[in-house]
Order: sequence, then C-alpha cells, then structure tokens
Amino acid sequence: MTPRSVLSARFRGLWVAVGLGLLAGLPAGVASFVFLETLARAIALRENHATWLIWCLPIAAFAISGVYHHIGERAAGGTGLVMTETDAPTAAGVPRRMAPLVWGATVLAHLFGASVGREGVALQMAGSLADGHGRYLRLTDGQRRTLLHAALAGGFGSVFGVPWAGVLFAFEVRRRWRSGVATVTAAVVASVSGDRVVTLLGHRHPPYPQLTSGFSVGLVGRTVIAGVVFGAIAALFVTATEMVRRQLARVAYPPLRAAIAGVIVVIGAGTLGRQYLSLSLPLATASLAGLRPPGLAWLTKLGFTAVSVGGGIPGGEVTPLFVTGATLGGAVAVVIHAPIAVFAGLGFVAVFGAAAKTPLACTVMFAELFGTDLALLALVACVVARLVSGRRAIYPPRVGAVGVAG
Repeated sequence: MTPRSVLSARFRGLWVAVGLGLLAGLPAGVASFVFLETLARAIALRENHATWLIWCLPIAAFAISGVYHHIGERAAGGTGLVMTETDAPTAAGVPRRMAPLVWGATVLAHLFGASVGREGVALQMAGSLADGHGRYLRLTDGQRRTLLHAALAGGFGSVFGVPWAGVLFAFEVRRRWRSGVATVTAAVVASVSGDRVVTLLGHRHPPYPQLTSGFSVGLVGRTVIAGVVFGAIAALFVTATEMVRRQLARVAYPPLRAAIAGVIVVIGAGTLGRQYLSLSLPLATASLAGLRPPGLAWLTKLGFTAVSVGGGIPGGEVTPLFVTGATLGGAVAVVIHAPIAVFAGLGFVAVFGAAAKTPLACTVMFAELFGTDLALLALVACVVARLVSGRRAIYPPRVGAVGVAG
C-alpha cells in the first residue's frame, strides 16, 4: 500500500470509531436520562406519599425476580454478561430485552426501598442497546467489541455525569490497556456524547462540594491510613455479598431468595431506620458537608446493600458504595483528626474503586465531582485501597484473565 492509501485507511478507521462511539453513546445517554428521571420520581413517591410501600418490598422482590427467572433468559446474566460479551462477543450477544427489564426492575426495586444502585442499570441498558444495533447492522466481532467497550464508557459516564472517568472505567474494569486508537476514540465519543445527551435533555446531576485543604505530609499520612481502611471495607463488602449469595443459594427457587432478602431489609429498616433504604444519598451529602456521620452508618449501609444485591434484587452496588465510603471516610476522619468533608470525598470514590479495581477511574471521578485541588490525595487513597482490597471484585474478571471476582 502507498503512504496515501495507508493514511486514507487510518482516517476511515477513525471515522468508523467515531460512528461506533455515537452509536453507543447517544442511546446510552437517552436511556440514562429516562432511568434517572423515572428513578427520582419513584423515590420521591415512596418518601413523600407512600412510605407504606417499604413493607411490600418482599412481595415486590419476589415478583421482580420471578419475571427475570421466567422470561429473562440470558438477560439474567446482568452486568457480568455485558462485560463478558465485551471481551468475546457471541452470536447470541447481549439480549435486547435486557434494557427494558433492568430499567423497570430497578425503578421498582427503589420504589419499594431496596438498597441497590444505578450503575448496573446504565451499563446493562447501554450494552443491550449498543449490541442490539451492532447485530442488526451485522458488525464484525472486532467492531462489536469496540462498540460494547464504548457502551461501558457511555453508560458509566452518562449516569454519573463523569465522562472522563467513564472512559477510564471502561478500560480499567476490563484491563484493556493495549487497545488501539479506534477503541480509545469510540470510548471518548460515547462517554462525552452520552453525558451531553443527559444534560441536554434536562437532567441535573446533584451538585457536589468543591473540596480543598492545606497540603501537608501529615495529611498524606492520614490519607494512607484511611486508604487502608477503605480497602479493607471494600473487601468486606465483596465477601459479605458473596456470603449472602451462597447462603440464599440453598433456596432452590430464585424469586424466593429475593423475597427473603426483602424481608431482611424490611426488618432492618424497622429496627435501624429508613435512611439506609434505596440510594441513601442524604447520608453521603451530610458527610460531604462536614457533618459527623451517625455511629456505624457505613456498616449498616454496607449490610443493607450486601443483602439486597446478594439476594438477587436488580440494580447495582456503586451508589450504595459511594454512601458507604463517604460515611466511612467521615468516621475515619473523626478518629484520626482529619477534615470530615475531605475524607468523606476520598471514601466516596476509594471504597468503590477498591471493590471494582478501578483506582485511576475513581481518581478522575474525584476530580470531576469534587475539584482537582486534592486529586493527588484521591490517587493515594484509591491506590492504597486497591492494594489492600485483594483480588476479589464486584465485577467478573476479563475472559482469560487470572483472578477471582464476586
């Protein structure tokens, strides 16, 4: 080939990557907008007008799990299936039914108070829509891998309003650092376009405080101590979720497992308080404002989430881990005499980063949410937490990789 033809081929490949990025990012943005808006309305309905719905959680969990069990088929594979298909696309692909199923199921789970998150929904909807389009257009396996990789970036970036963290998350969570320019381009286009779609359609992500503090060696040392705690608690969450899953696996009928988990959550809400239901964002907001978190709020939220996720109630675990991390960071700050708001912000990203094995993406997320002044501290906290947390993760390992995951 002549130099001109080589250059022409590279430009064509770049435009194809841009097209794949838009094909992944635009539907991801629309899906995230619809999900975030309906989720907000469902939570507001329960909290403001129908608190009695909490007591119906076991019945709702049974019904939701029953739908998945009887008509979900491969969609029941959830986020794990999307990530596996990203590594090695199959003829069956990510089922189209996954998007509407996970959207409806998660909104209902929050309506009735389950302690689950949002990222699982965004990743599954983005992956389902993208791969559905990819199979319809008869893309090659390589193009489908690029498309699904971009969908991971677009789903994560759009649902949390962190486009650059979304790009890094897609690479880091699948350990695909040797990807070519086309994959990088598609991921950037998908994450940025998905985020812009959510904003342009009118959704406003909650504002976060811009954190700052005087930099000192002592503050770095305290951050290392906090990072060790964050990593240990991330490992505790993965272990607790696996334990709940193993114990409930003794029950043969999956919908009954979800109902049992719902009963436990309802009992916990009646005993410990309703602030631990659903996303529990007010707990994180208070810690980020510098208020001392109540008692063992971080452990209580961790327990509610481990039971909900381990019991098979759809959703995700990221936002509950944000809350767990923020309240844990505030509690650690009180003990080591550090700024509560700053360490709540560090915990917000580091606990999830350790559980997902994505410390770099979470460092960038910290900068996007809380400002760049303390990004170096966030990097220290996230890396230390990742090292302490061990090999178990909330997401499955890459196909062919050595590792253990929850």
